[in-house]
Amino acid sequence: MINKKNCAIVFGITSDYSFALANVLLGMKKYCKIFWDDIIVFHSGLSEDNQGLLTGILPCSFIDFGNNEWCIKVMDAMPPNRYSIATFFRYECFNLLKKYKKVIWSDVDVLIQSDFSDVLKYGDKTGYACTISHEFTPIEANFSRLIKGYDMFIPIRNAGFLLLSDKLLKYGDLAKWCYEKTIEYAEILRMPDQGVLNLMIQDFNIEPEEIDIYKYHCFTDWTQALDSTISAIVHAYSPRKFWNNHDVKTRFPEWTENNTKFKDLTLKEKFTAKDKTPAISVIMSIYDRIKYLDESVISILNQTFSDFEFIIVLEYSNVQNEIEKKLLEYNDDRIVILKNDKNLGFSASLNVAMDNAKGSFIARMDDDDISHPERFQKQMNFLAENPTVSMCGTHVESFMLEHNIWNSYPTDPELIKIRLLFGNVLWHPTMMMKKSDIIKYKLYYDMNVFTEDYDLWARAIEHIKISNVPEILLNYRLSGENATWKHVMKMHNAHLDVMKMQFVKYLNIIPTNDELHLINGRIDLLTATYVHNQDSAKRIRSAFIKKIVEANKETKFYNQEKLEEYLYGRPIIHHPLPMSPQAVWSLKSTIKNFIKNA
Repeated sequence: MINKKNCAIVFGITSDYSFALANVLLGMKKYCKIFWDDIIVFHSGLSEDNQGLLTGILPCSFIDFGNNEWCIKVMDAMPPNRYSIATFFRYECFNLLKKYKKVIWSDVDVLIQSDFSDVLKYGDKTGYACTISHEFTPIEANFSRLIKGYDMFIPIRNAGFLLLSDKLLKYGDLAKWCYEKTIEYAEILRMPDQGVLNLMIQDFNIEPEEIDIYKYHCFTDWTQALDSTISAIVHAYSPRKFWNNHDVKTRFPEWTENNTKFKDLTLKEKFTAKDKTPAISVIMSIYDRIKYLDESVISILNQTFSDFEFIIVLEYSNVQNEIEKKLLEYNDDRIVILKNDKNLGFSASLNVAMDNAKGSFIARMDDDDISHPERFQKQMNFLAENPTVSMCGTHVESFMLEHNIWNSYPTDPELIKIRLLFGNVLWHPTMMMKKSDIIKYKLYYDMNVFTEDYDLWARAIEHIKISNVPEILLNYRLSGENATWKHVMKMHNAHLDVMKMQFVKYLNIIPTNDELHLINGRIDLLTATYVHNQDSAKRIRSAFIKKIVEANKETKFYNQEKLEEYLYGRPIIHHPLPMSPQAVWSLKSTIKNFIKNA
């Protein structure tokens, strides 16, 4: 069974209506808490520059339907120059129900005046919800003649605002049916999309739920008799639009304010076109590994959020030119290749990528992992909804040598601060960061630290908030070549060093080696069968926990209540990666040395 997303909001425009969609997105950004998973824009001929401007307001996925087979057939059947191809994009909403539980369609000649998230209360009964005009207009008004077999003198169900859900029976058949009927009745249709949808309702015995038109798509003319502020969405349904009618402009000045903002963005784009600034800079460093590169790179190039540059630093190696040639074969101008003329190391290479990044956000990726297509869009949505958060990772699923689902890492920034004291709870290749904060607080990788990511997060929490998107958005490859598997003891000791740095810096505690090992989240010594002095070890750890709690009362760096709840409420262990049998036995002698005299 397909794991569906909850909600998509869908718009459809031609290239000359980007300003109208921009106005809608600016209103949504201003008033709405993000309640959708994706914003999908069907379009015909919308330029990449305008796509970049629009997705800079709110993350959007753009689908060019100008060459769609059905749309071409419909436009060929319609009288020439009478209708825009965008008229028929709403039919695709039925197909989207295969991926989403609910789909909202809205025309773009609207003004958003307040949050409209409560529209999701509709659609749970029959799966089809729409507005109905309170001015009695029969269905026959959509046609130049009557059609036998249909009730033509019942009220029109409007097509300007629809909420569909997968409760709708036979939704997989409806888009094709709508296209076919549009072609069949092309010569007699006056308002084709609305006419065909009203016939569909009858043919499939659908009982539409009535959406409150005064709140969700109130016509501009009606607002003169109403308190127009009650309308979350105002619809300029007539030829008198916000952009071409003085009276409508005067009564709704907010539309003009939004349009001015978009013009400013367009003007800025015009003057910076030669040095276009992407929303995201994706950074990756490659040494000499090629065999997994295709899967990794393609997973980035296929992101639904496409406004990014992909900076790939090639370390000096005997296959450096071969890797460069392979990357050039993708023929994607978003890929930026930087070649080191000597070996700088992983951390230093990532710093090179960050120094060259133009994006407002920096996203990490490794050359052997696989990002889910919606990863960037999900993270951008999350950061937009949580503006105080500067960095966010995601949950992951491992594959290859071992299959594990890692979906329990915290989202609460305060709890992440606490958990970082005992080990890493952030997956490096999933991280997305605000570049402005990286620069402001000098949050670059320390090339002298083996666990460069854990060290960076441990330093960052002094200045910023870090969170996790609570979804699996990356497949993490356990190939046996990962540094965590190949250098277990080096990784273990480096973790202890980062832990010690935090205890000293944030709690004014200088921990002993025993205390560090017994509090370390990577290895739970108290459950290890080869540790014999369990009682002594427990006493050392309990005393250290008390020391931590008391120290924080002085420094106040951590949330005291959450710190105590975490330390006293459940075990510290969280195992960021499984330990191989060889790794466990390689630690055995080290463990015995400090336990036997406890």
